[in-house]
Amino acid sequence: MSCGSQHEFQLGTTGMIPITVLSNANGVAVDADALPTITAIRKAAAGAAPAGIDETDATLAAAIVQAQDDTPAAITGQYELQFNTAACEAGDTLTFYVEAVVNGVTVRTTKSAFIKDAPTERPVIC
Repeated sequence: MSCGSQHEFQLGTTGMIPITVLSNANGVAVDADALPTITAIRKAAAGAAPAGIDETDATLAAAIVQAQDDTPAAITGQYELQFNTAACEAGDTLTFYVEAVVNGVTVRTTKSAFIKDAPTERPVIC
């Protein structure tokens, strides 16, 4: 099962990338032993080589939360990686290194986000 793809977000919004924890590659969704964690973030500015891994970029306010249904109640194995795109510039690429523990086994993935500035997607007031 392929777990990766790059997500695009409009500058100035809250980025939300879904994360699913599975019992195995073809399995059902299961909860991690605890909330998955972001172990590191790599930020590549527009037109620049990727910066070193930064584990402390507080301006992104990156966090992982359990996904909720309409009740609201936790959805088994579903999480959201949330971050503040206002801390970025158009053309930036972010790579989040994510780790979870499932039944005592540590699993890892990366999630990628591209920050864009599309004039037609900016807020308006009339």
